[in-house]
Amino acid sequence: MKLLLGSVLLFGLFGCKDKNDEVIEEPLDGENIRKEDPDAPKTIESSDIASGDIAVYIAERYYGDENHDFHFQIYEENGEMVISELNSGVKDAADEKLLSKIQQVVEENDLVRYNGVYDVTAGIAPEYQARRFLLTYKSGEKIEFTMDNNPYAIWSEKLYDAIADHLAEKGNTALYPEEDDSLMNRFRLSFEEDGKETELSDIYISDKKSENGKKLVLQYSVYDTVKGRQLKEKYIEFPESYFEDLTKIIAKTDVRRRYNFSRYDHKADNYGNHEDGYFGLGDKTTFDEEEDSKTLSLDLYMVYESGKRYSIETRKESEIEGIRPLIEELINYHKSLFK
Repeated sequence: MKLLLGSVLLFGLFGCKDKNDEVIEEPLDGENIRKEDPDAPKTIESSDIASGDIAVYIAERYYGDENHDFHFQIYEENGEMVISELNSGVKDAADEKLLSKIQQVVEENDLVRYNGVYDVTAGIAPEYQARRFLLTYKSGEKIEFTMDNNPYAIWSEKLYDAIADHLAEKGNTALYPEEDDSLMNRFRLSFEEDGKETELSDIYISDKKSENGKKLVLQYSVYDTVKGRQLKEKYIEFPESYFEDLTKIIAKTDVRRRYNFSRYDHKADNYGNHEDGYFGLGDKTTFDEEEDSKTLSLDLYMVYESGKRYSIETRKESEIEGIRPLIEELINYHKSLFK
C-alpha cells in the first residue's frame, strides 16, 4: 500500500496523462510548486500526541555507518504507544516522557506555522527533496505539511535526539552511530583552572641508552600560571594497560558522539562550531554568545588506531562543566599511575 501511494504521489507530482490521454508536462528541475490550505489552523490546543509520521534527512545526525535518512512513526499497537524508525527497523514503546519531548520540539520550533503547506521543488539533491510531516492529536487536531527538507533544521536534530536517547535509555542504541572499538593510541590533556594548569601527555626526554638519545614517556605536570613556576613534574614509562584503560574510560561516555554531532554552527550557518569552542557538551550554543572564561581552559586530544581524531579545545565554561566529570576521572586515573 505504501509503495502504491508513493507511486501515485510521484505521478501526481512529476506528470502523468490527463483524462483526454494527453501528457502533462513534468516540472522542470528547480521548479517550485507551493500551495497552502487556508483552513489549516496555525494553533493547536491539544498537546496529547495520538500518532505521527515524520520523514527527515538530517545532515548532522546519523545511525550505523553514516545513515542520515530517518522515517519516524508513532502509533498505538495492542493498547500501547509505539515509536519506530522504518529505515533501521527500530521499534519500541513510546512513553509519555518521550511524547512530551516530541511535543516540546513542535512547540519550541513553532512547527504548527507550516500546517497545511505544500512546498515542493523538483529535481533537487536527495537530502533536500520534500518530505512529509504529520502529527495527529487525541483531540482530532493535526499538523501536516509537505516541504523541501532542510537537512540542517534544528527541530529535526532535536527530534532525533529525543527519540534516539529514549531508545538508548531502554538499551537500544541502534539509532546511534557505530561505535569505534579500536584502541586509543595518542592522548593529551591540558586543563587550567584557578591559575593552575594540569598537563597529561607523552613527551620525549633525554636518554643515553636509547638509539636516538631520546625516550618517549608519560608526563604529569602542574604549572602555576599566576606565579609562572612549575609545581609538579613527573615522568614514567607507559603502563602496559595505559591506552586500554583510557579507551574504556572514554567509551563509558558520549563525548565522541557529541563531538561528531556538534560541528555545525546553526547561527553562522557554517561548520565553525568547534572553532568557536562548542562541542555539544554543555547547555549553550553560539546563539548564547557565551564569553570565553579567563580562568578555565581545556585541551583534550585523542587519536584511535582507526585513524579517528578528537580535538576538544575550549574556554567555554558551559562546555567544561558539561565534561568536568570526565576531566576529573582522567586526572585521578593519571594521579594513581604516578603514586
